[in-house]
Amino acid sequence: MEPERFAYRVDRFTNILGRLVTHASGTWVFARGPDGSAFTWTYAFHPRNRLTRPPMRVFVRTPWSGFMAQCADLCVELAEQSWPDPAGPAQR
Repeated sequence: MEPERFAYRVDRFTNILGRLVTHASGTWVFARGPDGSAFTWTYAFHPRNRLTRPPMRVFVRTPWSGFMAQCADLCVELAEQSWPDPAGPAQR
């Protein structure tokens, strides 16, 4: 099975991020393997200017990385639930 890909862009932040970045972009790639599923999540925040780059680096390395770690396992679990069984329909 080919990997499944989802790309997104988020903008118009109404919290403190709105003062630091113009937008964020990300991509999720799910692939089924012989021992389960693989999940890759890449993302980028686009700073408003060079002065907002240092605080964004701190944010990405601390609170954001913790959030991503919590989400990753759930994303794989949900993806695996949505894929059809490769053995086909269950026999009754």
